[in-house]
Amino acid sequence: MNIKQLHDEQLVTLFHQGSMASFEEIYQRYWYKLFKMAYHQVNVQEDAEELVQDIFMSLWKRRSIVIIKQLDLYLMLAVKNQIYKYIKSKISLQKYREYIIFQDIYQNHHTDDFVSFHELMDATEAALGRLPEKSAEVFRRSRFHN
Repeated sequence: MNIKQLHDEQLVTLFHQGSMASFEEIYQRYWYKLFKMAYHQVNVQEDAEELVQDIFMSLWKRRSIVIIKQLDLYLMLAVKNQIYKYIKSKISLQKYREYIIFQDIYQNHHTDDFVSFHELMDATEAALGRLPEKSAEVFRRSRFHN
């Protein structure tokens, strides 16, 4: 029987046995669906591709121990988990950038230099000017517009 004609359950059985052909078929069947899900959430093609690639790499490495009852649901949940990790890392990166901005302001300007509110705003805007536009906008909205 042609591997392309096998049901997901049969592919998973062969996959657990280490069949590269079954893994390649699973990849062919599901890569684009998973990519679309990831891209819809992260909006960056390269990041979406990397997320999906990480899922398949992990799946192959854990082929002998992973328990898969429904392949499509397993893979969809894997994408959701990867997206969650991706978003969490971006949030952490954003917080780190905010910390760096305030450290930069603090190190480059002594307390005596902050005589007026306008000077503080100028220093903040200068530091924000070094961030990507979206990051700066997120910072402004979170700090100045609640």
